[in-house]
Amino acid sequence: MSARSGHPPAARSVHGRVVSLAGAALRRPISGKLVQQRLTSREWEVFELLAQERSTVQIARRLGLSCSAVRAHITSVTRKLHVDDRAAAAGLFRKQPGG
Repeated sequence: MSARSGHPPAARSVHGRVVSLAGAALRRPISGKLVQQRLTSREWEVFELLAQERSTVQIARRLGLSCSAVRAHITSVTRKLHVDDRAAAAGLFRKQPGG
């Protein structure tokens, strides 16, 4: 047993793997109707424009927002959809029915 945790080293190892696997499962990109249900209407607009490979400046001009507001929406979209970046979000949009 480890003096620090009170658990045998093997138990810590198993626990670490379980936590890692569970975390990976939770970070899988979502799809289908869940995507639209999770996003606000503004985030959905940004999401659509990302799929069209628009730049932050182009999205800002199109929606009448500041670039910082667009970046905040992109961050929110990627977080809610469990993807790493705007390119992954765009790819996810294209996988949607009708996307």
